[in-house]
Amino acid sequence: MSFQPTHHRIFETLDKNHRPHATTFIEAPHIAISFSRPFGKGLGSFFDMMGWFDFEGVKSRGMFRVGVEGGLAVGVEIDGLGWGGVPPFLSHKDGLRVLSVWPVDFWRHPLRTQWITSNDGAFSSLRVFPVYLDELGGVVIPTPQLQVRFRAKPSRKRLQHLAEARDLLGIRKRSKAGLFVFACKPKRQAAETQEMTVEALLTMKEDPEAWFEIARQMMLEESDIEHCAPDILWTLHQSNDLLGVDRQTFTAGTHQQMTAKNRHFAQLGISDAWEMSKGQGVVVAVVDDGVDDKHPNLIGQLALDHAYDFQQENSDARPKVFRLPYHDPAHNDIHGTPCAGLIVSNGNEGVWGVAPKSQVLPIRVSNKANGLVLVATHLLCDALTQAAEHARVIVCSWYLGGYDTLVEDTLQRITEGMGGQQSVIVVAAAGNDAADRLRFPASSSFAVGVGAVDLSGQHIPKSNKGAGLNLVAVGGSLWTTDVQIHPAYGYSPGSLFTQFGGTSSATAVVSGVIALMLSVCSRLTFGEVLEILQETAEREGVGEALKQADPEKWASRYGTGRVHAHRALCEVLRRYPPPSTEP
Repeated sequence: MSFQPTHHRIFETLDKNHRPHATTFIEAPHIAISFSRPFGKGLGSFFDMMGWFDFEGVKSRGMFRVGVEGGLAVGVEIDGLGWGGVPPFLSHKDGLRVLSVWPVDFWRHPLRTQWITSNDGAFSSLRVFPVYLDELGGVVIPTPQLQVRFRAKPSRKRLQHLAEARDLLGIRKRSKAGLFVFACKPKRQAAETQEMTVEALLTMKEDPEAWFEIARQMMLEESDIEHCAPDILWTLHQSNDLLGVDRQTFTAGTHQQMTAKNRHFAQLGISDAWEMSKGQGVVVAVVDDGVDDKHPNLIGQLALDHAYDFQQENSDARPKVFRLPYHDPAHNDIHGTPCAGLIVSNGNEGVWGVAPKSQVLPIRVSNKANGLVLVATHLLCDALTQAAEHARVIVCSWYLGGYDTLVEDTLQRITEGMGGQQSVIVVAAAGNDAADRLRFPASSSFAVGVGAVDLSGQHIPKSNKGAGLNLVAVGGSLWTTDVQIHPAYGYSPGSLFTQFGGTSSATAVVSGVIALMLSVCSRLTFGEVLEILQETAEREGVGEALKQADPEKWASRYGTGRVHAHRALCEVLRRYPPPSTEP
């Protein structure tokens, strides 16, 4: 059989002010499956029954990459029991995570219901979910887990009553973002037939609209609920051009050519800015795919006490996933290390970060498998919350293929200062797909949206443009740190450094400038930082011809101009002069 995409699906969520936000996905020829428990031999038998095998043709323990007759079908990772009898629903923390999903056309072998029911109930709660694509072609999987934020801490009795009243399963509290989780019950059970064919399996596919509708009803009808929306497994699009350079190119040349490794510093006014601050006392969180803490330019530059890997739930936030081709960020954890270097690189071999006396807090959130970069909404919220607890600046050099109200709510909470903490500044990449609008979260009112220009001040064609772009920074071929975990890994294998470009690098540069600003005045709020950055941005020589011909179009490409560190610091000190040291 062949499954063809039929139409777009529009799902509507409400923000905490009950304003509707619609997100459009494209129906994909894929399905995702969840079970309620780990299987041991049972899962291997299931694969045998379906004619599946893993990536290397061997049933590996714990992780399975499964294929069917030469084509991959679905990959799952079993971590452990779910909680409260609730099926794990694709979430790493809850026991089962989809690693990759592929066309069901490859399925050939029937699955006998009799075998399922006799396998100690292992498949009694098998659930089938549709898979969608965002407008960039990234995989998106809505899940039946409802993430709920209450206005005040609810009692256990209240939680149980809500679950019963709404016919929901389970209750769980997230440790970081303060979200309580309820699971929607399945509306359709396994067919009572002699065998489960592909057609029978597809009849079990649930409609996510039911979950979105329950979430909307709960927000409108339950006065103590501030926010509620389904957990979504998003593709995390990373905002860099794949550049790279070999080591011979890096080390060749005169001293004058070597100083060009930091050639974007001239446009920033860094020499004068560093007379005022180098970022001391400020922590910048890089929420990404991990940071190589053994790189010589990053040793001593990282705040490792609070580093965290939200995919593997441990404090080791180094890069972990590497697959051929090793220079491709879609398959490898090589994106966060260059971002960190642009902020805090210590000057070894002449490569400096913008704020070398600040520190980077590595937060690993990206899960890369078979070319997919998948992250659940609740993990993003937890990661941003963790970052906000221990850093003043958060770098998001990535974007989603749609709007997420729970992530937006988290951004608002941390920029406004959650729990009495200081305001945290979130900096986000506009996107690198040449679209006429900013991607989320750069499009949020609670993030500094950053575009990219080249060294001559001209808009880089791939950098997204549109209303809401705050400012730009140089994002073309900047020297920075590359992953050193293995000589074969990184954008530039065998080299300590690489050339890194796009809105990812521009976002990191702006984050470094903000670290300099906070170093001279820690009381700055998100609104003040954004205002100062825009007031002091360089306009001269930035897209000059377009600025004269069409100012509105210029603003959509350049925002208020190119970030300028020295001017920004001067304005900070004008507003908040340091106390006099005179007797």
